[in-house]
Amino acid sequence: MTLELPAPSAAMNSLDRVWEALDRGGFKPTRRANTFKALCPVHGDANPSLSVRYDPQAGKIALHCFGCEAHVSDITAQLGLSVSDLFDAPLPADRRTQNRTPRPRRQALPPRLTREELATPAPDLTGAKWDRVKAYEYVDDSGAVQQRVHREETVID
Repeated sequence: MTLELPAPSAAMNSLDRVWEALDRGGFKPTRRANTFKALCPVHGDANPSLSVRYDPQAGKIALHCFGCEAHVSDITAQLGLSVSDLFDAPLPADRRTQNRTPRPRRQALPPRLTREELATPAPDLTGAKWDRVKAYEYVDDSGAVQQRVHREETVID
């Protein structure tokens, strides 16, 4: 018995091309309408981490691997596809060479302030007069004082 793969037809949309490439490669796609998951062809996967989303209005596929964050061109190369296979129709000729409208460069933002720079400076307490307000004694089971903590306060001018 010989398995014949159908020749790619012009009527095949990008969703069908990606589905067949994943299925043919053994990456176990699980289809749910226009969105499904599959094993990522870029890294060894035990659980499906490649998200495939088809936008029928735009006629394009969005690929995203949550496991390795692989670039789209790496994913398509592993599937034996090109990035242009992710689109139902090629870009119109008048838009292929169209340059973007130049925008003025944004001004560089000032450097971020650190927490130390944002913190209010501590007052200078050299020469301040401290008053003992209270003393706390810590005793053991027999009642002998083991430690004494003195609480002191000062007034800042």
